Amino acid sequence: MTARPYRRDTWKLLDTVLASDDRTRRARWLMVTSAGCLLLVSIGVALLFYAVPLVGTGILSALLGTAALRRRKKP
Repeated sequence: MTARPYRRDTWKLLDTVLASDDRTRRARWLMVTSAGCLLLVSIGVALLFYAVPLVGTGILSALLGTAALRRRKKP
C-alpha cells in the first residue's frame, strides 16, 4: 500500500491561495475592504432604524412628561 503525497498537494494549494503577486494582493485588499465597508454600512442602517426612533421616542416622551407635570403644578 503506497501513501499518497498529501503533504505536497497541501503545500501547492497553500502556495496558490497565498500567492503574493500584485493581482492577488489587490484582489484580496479589495475583498477585505468591500467586506469592511459592507459591515459598516449594515451597522449604520441598523442604528438608523433602531436607535434614532428610540431616541426620538425618548425625547418626545420626556417633553410630554414635562408638559404634563407643568399642567399639574398650576392648579
